[in-house]
Amino acid sequence: MSKGKQNLLSFGAIAVISAALFSGHFGVGDVIFPPILGKGAGSSWFMAAMGYGIINSLGVLVAYLAVSRQQKTLLEMSSRTLGRAFGVVFTTICMLIIGPVFILPRVSSATHEMAVALFFPNFPLFATLAISLRSTTGWHTTGPRSSIGLARSYPRLLLFSWPY
Repeated sequence: MSKGKQNLLSFGAIAVISAALFSGHFGVGDVIFPPILGKGAGSSWFMAAMGYGIINSLGVLVAYLAVSRQQKTLLEMSSRTLGRAFGVVFTTICMLIIGPVFILPRVSSATHEMAVALFFPNFPLFATLAISLRSTTGWHTTGPRSSIGLARSYPRLLLFSWPY
């Protein structure tokens, strides 16, 4: 087998990575926001759709292609540009901000608007965030197939079950 063929990912690995990338970018914002944007744009809906498509789809694709062409991690790229110490700080801040600042509020606001607010109109959004976060953490840390049980053989899974 040639050396280039040995470095390729298997079909299963590509499928898992593709599904993770897709699920990370396709969410309620991609289902609900474009029609609202089009309705708000009125007769200029086509230009709004083109702008949204370019920024939301093409922009992300170009960013992934640029990072994959570098064949380096975020830490390696930021350390090369910013220096090793600041690169570590910058990368750590980026990773810590992604979940609590971008992903969790987006997921909880969708849960709140679609399920909680319909039945409990005065229930605060922050409470939905707290309850959904704690219940998700509890689900991942209890039971026979819990993250904690799996963490004995996979220490990095502890990151997913860390209580917030």
